[in-house]
Amino acid sequence: MPAAVSILYPRETGATFDFDYYMSTHMPLVSKLWTKHGMADWQVFTLDSDSPYIVHALMHWESIDGFKAAIAKESAEIMQDVKNYTNLKPVTFMGDIIGSS
Repeated sequence: MPAAVSILYPRETGATFDFDYYMSTHMPLVSKLWTKHGMADWQVFTLDSDSPYIVHALMHWESIDGFKAAIAKESAEIMQDVKNYTNLKPVTFMGDIIGSS
């Protein structure tokens, strides 16, 4: 069953986030390492000032199991890269897609 995974970065006092690095280096790394596990695509959104989060990365997957396999096998390099663009701890949500239009 297709799945979606959201990675959100909370809006916090003293937060830093290098959008250029994130888009030019981090997300291409994610694509390189996770596409082979079933990641179909990704989108990145900046969120308005009323949101409790500043950035939302949305990834579509062939299945939740594919995402879990990617995390188990390919997460070390991706997680080590986080410090290169932010001092925030990302929050992850995932679930099966049960409908779309």
